[in-house]
Amino acid sequence: MFVKKTICLAIAMLMVLSVSELSAGEFRDSDINGVAGMKITPGAAQAGTAEAFGSVANDVFSLYYNPAGTVYAGEYSVGFMHHEWTEGVRSEYVGFIWRPDKVAVGLSLQYNSAGELERREIPSSEPLAMFDAQDIAAGLTAGFFISPELSFGATAKIIYERIDISSGTAYAVDLGSYYEFTPNIHV
Repeated sequence: MFVKKTICLAIAMLMVLSVSELSAGEFRDSDINGVAGMKITPGAAQAGTAEAFGSVANDVFSLYYNPAGTVYAGEYSVGFMHHEWTEGVRSEYVGFIWRPDKVAVGLSLQYNSAGELERREIPSSEPLAMFDAQDIAAGLTAGFFISPELSFGATAKIIYERIDISSGTAYAVDLGSYYEFTPNIHV
């Protein structure tokens, strides 16, 4: 039993470290300049913990934080989120998980809108025109148990952003693992 737990822990740590190295090696902060709306936290509990949620993600919002947590969400899970700020800025999130057995399948959709913005030339007292900014991300997730203590998950996403007449599309993959040392300690 000790050997099995050690091997599971080694696999989980290897996965976490290899994905972290890949992320750190490919991007710098100066490279990330789009889709700022995707940084808006879905879920009140997650926002209340300052998004320190990856190792305890075990509900429908694990679709956003850690796809491996989807297997702990129950047979069916549905979650909705709506944020609305001033000036028409808003964010919407919906997620659904179905876990018939040891495999969970999830769908998620996140939408953000900055409302109407004014186009100006500097200096200008009146706006020249109005435009809007929107982004949307759709994800398909699969999570599965390796053992009762260890699970893995992956999410494939398509992301679209439009600002005025400019737009762009991107694809992303989120990988996650979840290991339960004891009922109250997870990584």
